[in-house]
Amino acid sequence: LAHRQAQLTRRPPDAAPLLASADSFARQALALDSRDAGALELRGTAAYAHVLRGLIDDTAAARAITDTAAKALEAAVNVDPQRASAWVRLSEVAYGQFNRALARDAARRAYEVDAYLENAGSVLWRLFITAYDMAEPTEAARWCEVGHSRFPESPLFLRCQLLLMTMRGASPNVDRGWELIEELNAVTPRPQRPFAGRFNRMLMSVALGRAGLTDSARAVMTGARADRTIDPQGELQGLEAFARTAIGDKEEAVRLLEGYLRDFPAHREGFRRLNTWWWQDIQGDPRFRALLTGT
Repeated sequence: LAHRQAQLTRRPPDAAPLLASADSFARQALALDSRDAGALELRGTAAYAHVLRGLIDDTAAARAITDTAAKALEAAVNVDPQRASAWVRLSEVAYGQFNRALARDAARRAYEVDAYLENAGSVLWRLFITAYDMAEPTEAARWCEVGHSRFPESPLFLRCQLLLMTMRGASPNVDRGWELIEELNAVTPRPQRPFAGRFNRMLMSVALGRAGLTDSARAVMTGARADRTIDPQGELQGLEAFARTAIGDKEEAVRLLEGYLRDFPAHREGFRRLNTWWWQDIQGDPRFRALLTGT
């Protein structure tokens, strides 16, 4: 109940004592039975919630808490392999550790155990996005299709169709891409549209590049840029760098990445470990290799 109340609490500082309470109850349960799967799941879930809610400022501390959460959740599924919700949480934590293989395998186990579990939408998204991150287009397309068939109104399973058009070797249907942009805009809450609309158009610029429409791609990505009031974490800058590689603008891609990682150094680890295939065309550039090491 304490954990559920924390989930429903909008302000992260107000959630902190509730998460601490949930963690305390989990510890008490584990003191009585160290192999209680429910208590192990709660221990891991409550711990990782501190990271998700931004309650841990120190990067090393956040990494340690994430590792603790993963161990608790792995113990939970070892005790009870049929516990779908624990597999879901383990997938979420593994993705936070940039362990894409474990994130994918845990999501797959969750879906196998209970395809109609409460978190089925997020599980299907995790199956899609890990396949996408690992450059597995057939697998990514499979889970995108399953997700869209089950949740046709979900923005996630509209966006996954757009993401598929950005993959190497894709032959994008440009008309369908623009239809997806409109459909996504219609289902996006109005306050989120300034950023989400630009994010989606930046993805569309990658699709245009894959389709060989270089001039259109440049025009779209330029029009999708935003200042820090709309894009405080610089995500569009990193995404434009990807779009630039799709049209062969390698120099501009590296320049954008240099600025992105200079302004947001906390993103460096994720940059090194996620979507590495995005940067295949510029991996030989010495400046790009320097970005990976932070030198």
